[in-house]
Amino acid sequence: MVASRDIERAVARVADQDSFVQILLAETLGWNIPAGVERIDDISLPWSVDELRARGLDGRLADGKAWQIQSLRQDQPWGVFLLEFASDAHFTARGGLHGATGTLRQVLRGLVPSRRHDSGLPSWRREHLLFICTHDYRQFRFAYFKAPREAGRLAPLAAFGWNQGDTHLRTLCEYNLPELAFPPRRRRRPERLGPPVGVGLRRGGRDQAVLRRVPRSVRESGSGRPRGSERRAAPPMDAAAFQPADVPLLHPA
Repeated sequence: MVASRDIERAVARVADQDSFVQILLAETLGWNIPAGVERIDDISLPWSVDELRARGLDGRLADGKAWQIQSLRQDQPWGVFLLEFASDAHFTARGGLHGATGTLRQVLRGLVPSRRHDSGLPSWRREHLLFICTHDYRQFRFAYFKAPREAGRLAPLAAFGWNQGDTHLRTLCEYNLPELAFPPRRRRRPERLGPPVGVGLRRGGRDQAVLRRVPRSVRESGSGRPRGSERRAAPPMDAAAFQPADVPLLHPA
């Protein structure tokens, strides 16, 4: 597992989109992002307001879009989305998302299976959606919706994160962000390599054990395959050196 001190150093160096992608996600957490990629949209697919069936997002999210970070395995159950908020007002609560729950619920409704969901678009189970929320790449929150404690209740939002300049980062660096790390890269024999299609989870019993552990690593904030692959295709990431094993949150064996 990546050392907390290395994560803390990386967090301190994040000052823009390039440093977030390369220094934190790729170099420190080991996300399989090719060198040279500086922007999320180079490895992501945009979802519009119409595709999400969510009105009013234009004024709350930059360009009114949610960005789906492209997976590298066809069987990946998790959907990872980056949301660029137009205002920093949601990032005033330490580690939480003040007043952003409604926006996230709107995006969530457009991504989970429902009668209104376009059958030509991918969908995910609520508990398999992770949102990376940011403003100007200086404030960050990783958020997801937990299972409600009682039937019929809304799923509560859980989140953790930091703002640039924060100094109290022990919980973030020791317990939160390590859960998002990939394993060290390993070499595989060429004849055993599969197609480069998905950074993701293997399904199985251990997945559920890992997912049950996720809520303990986050702080309460209180409150696929795309249609027309030729249209939504993004440059594939190199999967040759990636092994989806022993990654606690996004990629358990």
